[in-house]
Amino acid sequence: MKKIFSTIIAAAFVLALGFTFTACDDDIPEVIDDLSLGRCYTPTNLSYRITEGEYVTFSWDCASTSTSFVLELSYDSAFSSIEESFTLTPDEVPYYTRLEVDVTYYWRVKGQNTGVCDDSNWAVYDGKVTTYAVKDNAYPVVSDRTSTSISITWTPLDDDDEEFTHVVATPTDTDEHDAVTLEITDDMIAASAATVTGLDPSTQYILALYYASANRGEVSAWTRPDVNATVTIASLADTALLRQTITDAASATSPVNILVTYMDGNIVMNSIDVAGPI
Repeated sequence: MKKIFSTIIAAAFVLALGFTFTACDDDIPEVIDDLSLGRCYTPTNLSYRITEGEYVTFSWDCASTSTSFVLELSYDSAFSSIEESFTLTPDEVPYYTRLEVDVTYYWRVKGQNTGVCDDSNWAVYDGKVTTYAVKDNAYPVVSDRTSTSISITWTPLDDDDEEFTHVVATPTDTDEHDAVTLEITDDMIAASAATVTGLDPSTQYILALYYASANRGEVSAWTRPDVNATVTIASLADTALLRQTITDAASATSPVNILVTYMDGNIVMNSIDVAGPI
């Protein structure tokens, strides 16, 4: 009888243990191997680097939930107008691009994974990017002058560096004269030459050649006098003409204006017999 009772107790224990194991198995949740997201993760750690003034590298941490990214650039912090937009894969980050010089940009980026999650929130860079111009000296020189213009030429450079935007002629006496700006055309670039017109006579100017804000060289020159010349003496060969003009001026009924231009050498007049006032 005692043996039978022990057997019954053992059987009951095994049965209870079985119920316990069964109950534990029922409480184990299913393994989740696919996490469903309503929105892609927002990119983090935004940064940039500028090289040579106009080349910018944009970078950020690529969230694993995104298969592409949208990078947007604007002139204002409210992004009311998008000036540049790029759609990039994770392999294209950091992204290197050339931007317009002398411009301030604001930028933002968001992640995308079409069909898996909605676009992430925009990650906006806390600051701005300002580009600037950097160019080599083109060494301009004066090639010609009149009373109202100065012409310059410059050293032809490699095709990739033939970038010029304008010439500014600034008078040394800014109280009496105004600066003049000439916009550079493709034909001027091809000829490596430009002429600034609209200048004042007998005035010294500093002509500066530019690409955007980058000064690519300066040269100083005077405009010629504004002379309504009756006779122009341009070389030593005109010495006899000068002597005769001075002689004739004594009996002239109106003033005689003589323009003597720059030349090599000295004009030797010796004595002149003049019958009358000069």
